[in-house]
Amino acid sequence: MDYYIGIDGGASKTELALCDERGGVKARIVTTGTSRRELGIDAVCETLKTCVDELCADSARESVKGVCFGMPCYGEYPDADADAAREIRRALAPLPVCFENDVAAACAGALALQSGVIVLAGTGSMAWGRDRHGAMKRCGGWPEFFGDEGSGYWLGRRALELFSKQADGRLPRGRLYEAVRTHFGLENDFEIINKLDETGYTRKNIAALQLLLLEAAQAGDVSALKLYGEAALELALLVEGILRGIELEPQSPLSWAGGLWGAGELILGPFREAVSGLGMKLVEPALPPVLGAVLLAAEHFCPAALPELKQGLLNPQT
Repeated sequence: MDYYIGIDGGASKTELALCDERGGVKARIVTTGTSRRELGIDAVCETLKTCVDELCADSARESVKGVCFGMPCYGEYPDADADAAREIRRALAPLPVCFENDVAAACAGALALQSGVIVLAGTGSMAWGRDRHGAMKRCGGWPEFFGDEGSGYWLGRRALELFSKQADGRLPRGRLYEAVRTHFGLENDFEIINKLDETGYTRKNIAALQLLLLEAAQAGDVSALKLYGEAALELALLVEGILRGIELEPQSPLSWAGGLWGAGELILGPFREAVSGLGMKLVEPALPPVLGAVLLAAEHFCPAALPELKQGLLNPQT
């Protein structure tokens, strides 16, 4: 029996899966983030090696025909990409490893390698398109200093902006104001400055504050609800950028991936409305990103095995 390993990397968490050639998922692991930009390549290699060793503990390592790592930021820094790929291949040797951007893995999973567009919105944001010839295009994914619009980080930062305006009286105080005060244990609103200095202004920490915005929106905070609508418009712009770069058939599928979509209709509702005139069909993701990486591993190393593998993943045996 041949096996394939998919790795869905991310800034906040990483998921790995081992699948057999028939699409049977033999093992899955969720671990810490694997962003070399934030953690360094040595830490990323150590995490991947430990997890792959665990995945292969009950299977013959020599039967693994390929590994695909959906790597955060892959494709943005060619020289650094080459260095990172070399170190990761050394850490996972003798397994054959290929690399794609983590959003390409999400796209492969959500669309099951069909043509279409996916919008990834987690800590960061990006859209990815794939045409019927396999050509791909990305849109977004710029550094948080001037990009990542509509992402968890963007919403977390905007939540802090709303808190400051509600604290000042520039906006009416709503549920968000109390949620932030409770979360940080504030007696004085200005204490939040020191609290943030202590915890750090990392992308992960700021993105986590989106959950306070979610709590406020679910409680009917008008300003919080408005922010989700603004995020949906930003994410729809990413889709428009993809459509200007590749040619897709009318009613091609449009899907999504990433933790922000856990907000449900608060983000999906306004997003559905924002993309309604783009001529695409909004569809639930077919597979999670980690299994998209499994498909890419087979596509890269053993294309002949891909049809049976995909069929098995899409129609798992109970």
